[in-house]
Amino acid sequence: MIFFIPYICLLGLTANQYEPSGHPCDTPQVFLLSQSESILDCLQMEFPSSLLNVCDNNSEKAFAFWKPFIKQIEVMAQKEGVYTPGTKLWIKAFWDQQGHLMYIGYASKHEAPLTNHSGWERVFKACIKDSRMDGPWRSGFYHLGSICWRSNS
Repeated sequence: MIFFIPYICLLGLTANQYEPSGHPCDTPQVFLLSQSESILDCLQMEFPSSLLNVCDNNSEKAFAFWKPFIKQIEVMAQKEGVYTPGTKLWIKAFWDQQGHLMYIGYASKHEAPLTNHSGWERVFKACIKDSRMDGPWRSGFYHLGSICWRSNS
């Protein structure tokens, strides 16, 4: 029994280390996935489940959730003038338990780096502002997925 007490205390310290100011992660709402592993580590603690997990491992239900989100990004990218056929992105998005989109990390999926980061940041901030999926969910959750807009050629 003595061995379990220090272990429980360590768990308590670990869980509280990310809560200095009422918001567990001091993270920008939109960030490059390559910016920092510590950002992703912290967000994984705050949003522990995957989209597939909160959809009861039903891939059709998860895809039905993801598809309109991707369409929303496409529409906003067109409005901002950053939409380019052939663009390929990795997106890691985080929703809270109520279904509010909270954070988006992104990166280029191909070797050519993305240009116009300020435009993409505006796109993703607009998505965060406007996106809400029906909740409540069992927990906060994330999804790492890719977006590929086909080129016209």
